[in-house]
Amino acid sequence: MSIYAMIEMSRSEHQKLPREFDPKNQGGVYGKYLLARQEELDELALKAGVQPISSFMDDSEMLDEDARKELDLPPAEPRWGSVKEGLRTVRGS
Repeated sequence: MSIYAMIEMSRSEHQKLPREFDPKNQGGVYGKYLLARQEELDELALKAGVQPISSFMDDSEMLDEDARKELDLPPAEPRWGSVKEGLRTVRGS
């Protein structure tokens, strides 16, 4: 199963990449590659004294309800992080 992370704002949803970053119009969105560097980013965040980027990741849509039942997992609950804390993490301050 492939996995990626994206930042989705509660009002504006995810933001598409500008045409120059997605010249083949493949539907790229900001934040797709956060997961690949999650451990490094978490380490940097902890050194900077801010919340790790992984604390803002939501995996509630990775499995449908049937798959969750089959794996004996509880129903998915979407997580929303604090915008203020998320910005602190991204800025590293």
